[in-house]
Amino acid sequence: MTVRLTDASQQPVANGQADGNSPYPDETRSGGTSDRSQPSEIHPAILIVVSKRNFKRAVDRNLLRRRIREAYRLNKSILFRAEDQSKQPPAAIAFLYTAKAKISFEEIEKGMKLALLKL
Repeated sequence: MTVRLTDASQQPVANGQADGNSPYPDETRSGGTSDRSQPSEIHPAILIVVSKRNFKRAVDRNLLRRRIREAYRLNKSILFRAEDQSKQPPAAIAFLYTAKAKISFEEIEKGMKLALLKL
């Protein structure tokens, strides 16, 4: 399995939101509270992409998305390890499924653990 991680916090924000021109307050746009003083409460937003070119049927794409989402849910504690309290997790993470065939949950979970350790 190939998992490509993208730290979306390095990407520019579209539609003028980066410079404060958005008509919505920060709490509404971020979907959470504005209190970011405790790093243990900050969970990164995740994006899961499965290519329609490689998997024509939506059933197959959804199956892979569910497997990736579950692997992340079970292993997201890797981002909040005790020895890395000084390092904050990224604001957003993108998981791009680049394999050409469906693979088992065990293989996806193994790749997820390796990917989260690299963050």
